[in-house]
Amino acid sequence: MSDNQNLPAVNDQSPVVINDDSAGGYISTTIDSFTGRTVQFYSSIPDDGTAETKIKIYNAMSEATGKLVDQLNRTLVLTDLVASPIQFLSEETGELVDAVRMVVFTEDGETYTAVGKGILSSIQNIIGLFGPAPWKPGIPVTPVKKATKNGFDTTILRMVANPSKK
Repeated sequence: MSDNQNLPAVNDQSPVVINDDSAGGYISTTIDSFTGRTVQFYSSIPDDGTAETKIKIYNAMSEATGKLVDQLNRTLVLTDLVASPIQFLSEETGELVDAVRMVVFTEDGETYTAVGKGILSSIQNIIGLFGPAPWKPGIPVTPVKKATKNGFDTTILRMVANPSKK
């Protein structure tokens, strides 16, 4: 998948848009996966050329602190974002589904991963209102469950006016 139309736009602070197949989800088994031109990802963390920055981005994508859905009703202050297109097998249809895997960075150095339309829509709305990450000061949000009109639950990010850590 080379289309990144669902990923946030590049901001003026030169965030990283790198080709990488190690981001999780569907992994190509062809020799193309070694060229670095098969799957793109977006990072709001500017590439300053240091190994430290590259390691920070890689580790967030490979082993985030946890899942965003496990942080329900806890206030998090978002500072950065890494996003990558993935594919997963739908349990309902058995077909491959395109999605965006997001890793959010918090001001306390934690990283949380999410794949879901509710979180994606929330992040897109935050970018529309506050501009693309990095966010300084950070954006306080609380992940919450919300019922959809189809009777399912989805996780969204609720904006917090006066953050107090829970």
